Amino acid sequence: MTFTLNKSVTFTFAIIGYNDLEWENYKYPTWSISLGWLITSSSIICVPIYAIYHLCKLDGTFIEVIIAPPAKH
Repeated sequence: MTFTLNKSVTFTFAIIGYNDLEWENYKYPTWSISLGWLITSSSIICVPIYAIYHLCKLDGTFIEVIIAPPAKH
């Protein structure tokens, strides 16, 4: 869960502090920057989606699931 939160916070701050990519005097086109963000988002979004899915599949209330230690098999 901490890993998911860490990735989400990092990604959020990357979006907030974003500046268009430039190299020397060349400014990259908007479509290429958008494609880069789409590829980045597609790999990052899987982690929080799976975490939410996993939490929904567990028995008990949200608080019980978060506080309770994992069951030993």
